[in-house]
Amino acid sequence: MQNSPGSDQKERDQQLQDLQMRYAFQEDLINSLNLTVIEQGRQIERLELMIGQLKNSMQELSADVEQFGPAEQQRPPHY
Repeated sequence: MQNSPGSDQKERDQQLQDLQMRYAFQEDLINSLNLTVIEQGRQIERLELMIGQLKNSMQELSADVEQFGPAEQQRPPHY
């Protein structure tokens, strides 16, 4: 059984419409993923900044602790 010329055109039109819908969905998905990647990049930058600040704070605290020397060598005042 052969398809009539009209049904071939309808089938091609349907295929074209399906492809257009897929393309639109993929384009939307790519845009959404791109926004996600951009936001994650910003989050990484903020986290790197926070880590740098924490590192500086830890170095300052470490320097402060070193001024007092090891705890074992210091006796409490009541000894």
